Amino acid sequence: MCLLLNPPLSSFTEKWALNNHMKLHTGEKPFKCTWPTCHYSFLTASAMKDHIRTHTGEKSFLCDLCGFAGGTRHALTKHRRQHTGEKPFKCDECNFASTTQSHLTRHKRVHTGEKPYRCPWCDYRVVAWQSLLCYTTKPHSTRTIDLIIKNHMKEQLRIPAVLIPCVFCLLLTID
Repeated sequence: MCLLLNPPLSSFTEKWALNNHMKLHTGEKPFKCTWPTCHYSFLTASAMKDHIRTHTGEKSFLCDLCGFAGGTRHALTKHRRQHTGEKPFKCDECNFASTTQSHLTRHKRVHTGEKPYRCPWCDYRVVAWQSLLCYTTKPHSTRTIDLIIKNHMKEQLRIPAVLIPCVFCLLLTID
């Protein structure tokens, strides 16, 4: 039984499941990715094996309906929902339902008004990072961005600089 949850959770029928659960509380992730230059760590060996497939490109989970190949059982489960129409993630404030938890999380921001993604060059905020990528490539031309950043750098650091923004991840590189 996990006594750290309120109310206590007593649904662990196997000792290993409780041990893995307790690692969530301690932050312990004993399984390190063995891929060179990768620093990810995992709670379980199976999670690490799933992760390693992202490096190798192995996709051994096949859809029997269309031939889709996924790298994890979870990827195949999400894919199969396209065929079945299953939408197990339901909004408790309206009739929205989704095939993934992440889509439900993004949808809930409609109700809360949360807009966690902010344009680095103005005060424009959005619900989804994908929307921010679209926004930053339209009203902020590379020339405008360069001028704004260059002026800011001159004011703050008193040194000339040319910064090049990546339109995919918003990383700025000094040229």
